[in-house]
Amino acid sequence: QGTAVPENILGSLYNRCAYPLKYSEKYGNWERLLEITCAVYRKHYIEKNGVTINVGLDRNCTDRSYLYGRLTAVADKMESDTFEKDVRQTNAKRYMSAMLNAPFKTWAYLEERVLPYTAKIIKQTPQFYARYEKELGEIHSLFKMEDFASNERLDAKFFMGFYCQKQDFYKKAMKETEE
Repeated sequence: QGTAVPENILGSLYNRCAYPLKYSEKYGNWERLLEITCAVYRKHYIEKNGVTINVGLDRNCTDRSYLYGRLTAVADKMESDTFEKDVRQTNAKRYMSAMLNAPFKTWAYLEERVLPYTAKIIKQTPQFYARYEKELGEIHSLFKMEDFASNERLDAKFFMGFYCQKQDFYKKAMKETEE
């Protein structure tokens, strides 16, 4: 406590989290790594920069890494919602390392790869499609144009945006189940 997180640990967490395909989807190993990465980086940002980062989804955050993380989480959720019972990796997870290195270029490619799943969602559950489109629109509106169109490498706030967006979907699903 009170000591800074070593840079080599931060780098290792970032690099490991960038490759979800290396981890078993079946056991949720990558999701655990994602939680740990977010917690450690949150501590790092607080101690080093004095920046407070919400544990929950921050719908007003305009950090480009955070926003690209949220976009990727929406694409991930849209695709995974169309899976029957099979457990497999989504395109969002397959292209995560590419997204971190060239987000604008990769987002265009990812949008194209998610289109067949979008059509399936529209057919099966149009209300979910409307919800996802609304979420994507809200996220896009928070970007500055030059930030969105940049292929500059993303920082670890990408993982925080991804994680928080996924948790928000999970909380909404649990709430709907209870009602």
